[in-house]
Amino acid sequence: MRDHLAGLACWIYIKLKGDREMMAMLFACRIVEGRSEFAKVPRLLKQQVADILINDFGMPELVPAESGGTAEGA
Repeated sequence: MRDHLAGLACWIYIKLKGDREMMAMLFACRIVEGRSEFAKVPRLLKQQVADILINDFGMPELVPAESGGTAEGA
């Protein structure tokens, strides 16, 4: 339930504020730190998070192949 509410809060924030770059960077940082997984990234942010992980952090191994990375599975 807590994850669902957090996801809903993120969705509302993205819709109302429109600041996707900051949210994508937040998710990317959490994935690099090991505090989250790419599969938990909201659908609307997945490609932007993938781009950040691959291009900015140089870590394509954290991104599934269907999103342009080298990781197997989601």
